[in-house]
Parts: sequence; C-alpha cells; structure tokens
Amino acid sequence: MFARLNTVILLVALMLSPISTDDKDDTQKKCCADCDKLFKYCCIQCALNDTESEVCELNCRIDLGICSHEKCHIYVCPRP
Repeated sequence: MFARLNTVILLVALMLSPISTDDKDDTQKKCCADCDKLFKYCCIQCALNDTESEVCELNCRIDLGICSHEKCHIYVCPRP
C-alpha cells in the first residue's frame, strides 16, 4: 500500500512541477573566442576566461551601432 501511495505522490509532484516551453534566450548560446562577432546582438559576449561554456554575459556594445533598450533589456549603451 505504501508503494502505491508513494507512486501517486510522485505522479502528483511531477504534474505540479513547472514545465519550461521557452526557447533558450540569447544569453545561453554557445560561446567561442569571438562570440561577440558571431552573435550580432549588442548584449552578447563570452563570459571572461570561459570561451567553451554555454553561458554568455550581457554586454552592451556601442561600437556595433545596434544597441537598444529592447535588445539589451535594462542595459543601455553608455555614451562614448
């Protein structure tokens, strides 16, 4: 009886757990040595000293000339 109860509790817990259907956002793209050139978004750049991970950090890039509040979320391009 306890085994059946544990199974029911497990099934209920699985049904209540959040299911993510969102695609990975741009900050999760594969990084490489020049990812800021490959991904033409103003806020994508490889994390420092970590060129092989899939984690990128937000970095507004004024030199690309495409920075905007929409692309950088709360990050805005600094004035030169």
